[in-house]
Parts: sequence; C-alpha cells; structure tokens
Amino acid sequence: MRQPLVLLLGFIVLVGCAVTSQSETPVDQIGVPTQEASSVVPEQSGCLWTHPPKEQDPPVGELLPAGEPLGRDDMRMRPGFLGRLLVPEAWVVEHDGQCTETQSIMWVNPLNERERVAHRVGRLDVDELSPARDATRSINGLLSEVADYYAAGETVRITEPVLCRFDFELEAEGGYITAGTWLDLGDAYAVASISVAVDTPVIDNFQNQFKSGLGWSARDFDDYGPGPRRCHAFSETVVDRFGPVGSMFSYRPDGPDPLNSQIDNTCLGHLGDYPERVQLTDGSWEADTDDIKDIYANRRVWKHPGGSPALNATNVEVVRIAYADLLPESEGDPVLEIIIGVVCNANEGVHADIQVLSSSNSGLERIGLPIDGFFAGLSSTSDLDSSHSIGVLNLERLHVARPWIFEWGFDHVDGTTLCCVTDRYSYPIEWQDGAWSLVDEDIEPENTVGESAVFESLLQVNPSLDGCYYSDLGYHVPGPFREGGGDNISMSCEFKPDGSRPTFEIDIDYPLRVRAGVADPVDDHVRAAVKKHLDQRLSEDLGEAIYYGPNGTVLPSQLFIEGEVTFRSDRLYSVALPVYYYWPGAAHGDNAAETVNVDLQTGELLELADLFDPSTEWLPALLEAVDAAAELNYPRCGWGPSETNPGSRIKRFNITPTHLRIYLGLAPNACRVQPVQVGYSDLADYLDSEFLDHLSTTQTAGVAG
Repeated sequence: MRQPLVLLLGFIVLVGCAVTSQSETPVDQIGVPTQEASSVVPEQSGCLWTHPPKEQDPPVGELLPAGEPLGRDDMRMRPGFLGRLLVPEAWVVEHDGQCTETQSIMWVNPLNERERVAHRVGRLDVDELSPARDATRSINGLLSEVADYYAAGETVRITEPVLCRFDFELEAEGGYITAGTWLDLGDAYAVASISVAVDTPVIDNFQNQFKSGLGWSARDFDDYGPGPRRCHAFSETVVDRFGPVGSMFSYRPDGPDPLNSQIDNTCLGHLGDYPERVQLTDGSWEADTDDIKDIYANRRVWKHPGGSPALNATNVEVVRIAYADLLPESEGDPVLEIIIGVVCNANEGVHADIQVLSSSNSGLERIGLPIDGFFAGLSSTSDLDSSHSIGVLNLERLHVARPWIFEWGFDHVDGTTLCCVTDRYSYPIEWQDGAWSLVDEDIEPENTVGESAVFESLLQVNPSLDGCYYSDLGYHVPGPFREGGGDNISMSCEFKPDGSRPTFEIDIDYPLRVRAGVADPVDDHVRAAVKKHLDQRLSEDLGEAIYYGPNGTVLPSQLFIEGEVTFRSDRLYSVALPVYYYWPGAAHGDNAAETVNVDLQTGELLELADLFDPSTEWLPALLEAVDAAAELNYPRCGWGPSETNPGSRIKRFNITPTHLRIYLGLAPNACRVQPVQVGYSDLADYLDSEFLDHLSTTQTAGVAG
C-alpha cells in the first residue's frame, strides 16, 4: 500500500488571526460587536492552534425562549482557532485547552445542550495523486463526536460551492438541524457547524462568516496544478464512527497515476471511429481535426473556465476523479476503485461517460461497462446499528446525472455498450451480479403539479420542487380573449440543483383553453412550446454546471416565459410566448419569440403562408411593410433580408384583431428579436379571403398589441 503523504505542519500564521490585547470592543464587518481575548491559555503556549481562555469570552446576551429561531441580532463574532466565528451571544464557550493534532471548541446553549456551535482545526493529510484532499472524514468526525451526538446514523449531504470549500447539512432526531462548512487551509483544515432546534436563515450567515472570519478566499482553478479538482468529499454519507472507506487514503491502490495513463476511449468511441485507447496527459488527450462542430447545440463544452473553447481539436478530458469502495473485498484490507468522469468533444457532438477502474502495477483496467452521464458524486449507506459498530463496511455508491437527456433523449444507451437503460435524469449505481446496475428506489415525485408533463424535466431535477411555487388558477383568467374559461399555469422557481454552483431561476406563465392536465390538441401545442425551452435550458446549463462544478460561475441560469392570448375566434387561436433566457457566463441575456397559431377546426398549426392568397406576390409586400415598421421603431438596428432566403429574418408571427405581429431577428445581437405591427389594411390585396372572414368572428372582444 502506498501510504499518504502527510505534510508536517509548523505554526500556521494567518493575517488578522493573532489574538491581541485590546481595550475597546471591536466591531465586525456587519456592525455587530465582537469579543476578543487579551491572552491565550497558558498551557496552550506550545500548541499549533491557540485559543484564548474561556473567561475572556463570556456570554453577554439574553437567552432566547425554547423554540424561537435565532436572528442575526442574536449573534456576535467570538474568537476561535485562527479567526472568529459568528456565535449566539448568550451561548457558553467550552474547550479543554489540550494540545492535540485536532483541537475542538464548542459554544453551547445553557438551556439546551443540543444547540451548539462546534469548531475544529486539524492537520490535513495530502495525497500525491488527485484528489489530494478529502473532507469527508473530518466532517464526519465533527458531526459524530462534538456537533450532535444524535447525528449517528443520519444522512449528511455535502456540497462544494467553490473549490475546496465544502458545506454540509443534516437533520437529526427531534428535527434538529446541523449545518456547517469545511475549509482547506493548505496544510490544515478548519471546520465548524451550528446545531439548532428550529431551522433559521442565520445558518447561511454562520457559514459565510466562518469563511470570512478566517480570511479564507476561494482557490483558483490552477492552484493545485493540472488535472481536475484537487479536493473531494462524498456527496452523501451516513454519520458513523469512521466515515466511508473510500475517504481513507491508506486504502488507495498502488499503481500508475490515472491522469497520466492509458484508458479505454469509450467516450469518443461512442461518437465515431476513434482510437480504442488514449494516453492521458494531466487528465486530457487532444487531436487536431478540421471542422469541429457540436451537432446538438450551437456551442461546445469549454475546456477550461475562462479559457478558449476547443474549436480546433477533438479532445477527451477527465473532469472529475475520486476513489471509493464500490466492490468490497471478501477478505483482507479494502482496496479502493478509481472513478473517472470523462467529457469528450468531437465532430459528432459532445458526450460524457464514467469509467470505474481497478489499478495495479501493471496498469488500469476498466470494471464493467462505461456509464452514460456525468460523475455527480459518491454516497455511502448504513443503518443505525452499523454506524456504531466496528468493522462493518457500509455500501458505497456512484451517482450519475444526465442533463442532456432532456433535449437529446437517451436512445443511444442500449445496455450492451453503455450502462444503464433508464429515462431518469439522475440515479445511483452499484455493483450487482457482476455488472453496474441502477439502485432500486422510489424516485417518483409526488404528483402535485397538474401540468407535470410540461414540467417533467424540472420535476426530475428538483422532485420536491424546493424553492418553487406552482399554480393552475382556473378562476382568474386576465387579459383579452379569456372569458371563455381555461386555466392560467404558473411555475416560479429559484433553486440550486445538486452539483451546480449557479442558481436556476425559472418564471413561466402560459394560458390554456381547458383545465390543467387535460389533453387538448390546441393547448398541447402551447405545452410543447413551453416544454421545449424549459428542457433546453436545463439540458445546456446543467451540463455546463456539472462539468465545471465549483470552478464554474456563480451567475444564474434564467428562463422567463410570459404567455398571452392575442386572438381567439371560432376558427383561429393565437398565443404569444415571449422567452428571455440567460446561460451562466454569457455577456448578456437573449430572447426568443415563441408563438402558437392554430386552426381550431383541424387542430393544426398555421404557417405564415396560410394567411395569404398563394396567387399573389405576398412575401415581397409583407417584407416591404415590415421593413418600414422596423425602420420606424428600431432606427439603430438593421435586419436586411437575405437574397437567397428573403423570409429568414421573420422569426415568428401572431394574429391580433387589427394587425399581424411580426417578430424580427435584428442586428446587432443587442437589438435581439423584436416585434413590429403590420395592419391588415396594408395587406388587404394579399391576405386570404377566408382568413379575413375568420378575423371578424372573434369569440370575445379584446385588443392585443
């Protein structure tokens, strides 16, 4: 076994963290008085991390009644190891003052000892190979030993919002919430948590202030050298005495560096005729090609945040690597498997898969089929009894996410060359009967959304609709042409999917002629248009977010659709669905015009040509009228129709009582897609007479601009 490299540690000196004698009460950055000590505990003079004596950090505030949530005004900055923490001002400090490699402090609510702030610092084991740092065991140790004794057997969820910072949260017996943050300090780590009986927004303040109180800043992408992220933690684990086996460096296998070895080229091999094996250099392989284009989208996956897209090369890149005990040994010490998440770009498109590898001195060997999708995380499971037992190995699982299925489908997965056949967005995988298999679990969300078919992709990504509000009001149908009834559908969300740094903001409103969830050939066109844009936004932006992980941007993904009925008669029905979207990292947002124009007699969509007499030269006349309206309304923009395709700048249209609303793609991009109005009187010699007859038989009066 290759033993982990432990970096010896001297005194850690952080600017602003030294404890000094002060006669005045300092004030933190938010204006709340802080408490600092004038000296350190005498017996700690030789410790790596010193803490002031507890009599220098007395409680000064009033205790809150039981069951009342903490507020920011109830907190103040109090001295901890290497810096200050945001702690309830009435809680009592406890620490033993002993010099150990891992030292702990707690602040406890005198009225309820389960409510506490727990804080630790310790030496950080650093491995030679990526990921060099693992936060799982130190988070598990804090939770099981000092944060909440009732945490044993409970599931803690861990996320990496920025590189080498891990946030965690769990709910224990009695509804107690424990949440905290782990930080990489180089040769050491610092971790802190707050446990409360009532969930409170002050948890976010605590986590962010812990970071700033230590003077910690996010690591740059290249801080730890080439290759994928250098810090790791299990995304979900059960708190027990030891933590997951996969988090222990001593069980990593001997053998070559996976990021500088040959691997099976299953990612590119799925797309076309490429070499069966490729030699990685610092986690990537690249070959020159001529006409690189992603057939699925107008943009490819960028190789490095802030870098240039790989538009001139076919490439394979390991974007995530980890170790886990996925195939437990029947006897002897565990030997971990290597998991690599691979993304490749080629002429035929973009693909992502996962390989699980065994390692020995002779090289790497793939275990089972490659797994379709992104490597989203690892979990370990146990029950309450095993969490207290010695020598019980908990089952570890691999988690997969496939955001691109919303737009591209999953028919390419047949179970013979790629695992696994499923229509799920995300799922856990474990080794069963000699193959990778989906874990059987009930993941169907509770169907509280009448329009679940439209929001299918959203429900897969966010089954609980956390941060979302849905309504299908049938008694409130504002706007013209709505007196005939129908539902207004509204979905508003702000949430952060697992593995995503960007927040996803979605605000969708659209009208129906019938009730929510009821099939209707006309409304189904509206539903399909909304679903198309929702699926595309989730597919593209989740793919980017999972690819970059904590190295990505914090800018949000946004999708806003606000539909309106612009016309309704016994024969015609027209709905406008203006779309605004922003993909994280773009210079600015963009818009699109989505419209639905239906012949109610047939239920079929109408084309623009269906409104005109085919025996006339209607297109030149329409373009002339559109050009005049565009010049009047958008004098600083241009649109100039193509000579080979004169109607190409006309993106969409809506029918209204008095005019056609024509949507133009204007130049430059800042002008976006904009509407112009062309009155029916200006086109009287070209419009189809039957269309004009149907205009005069509106079901209800109304005016649409």
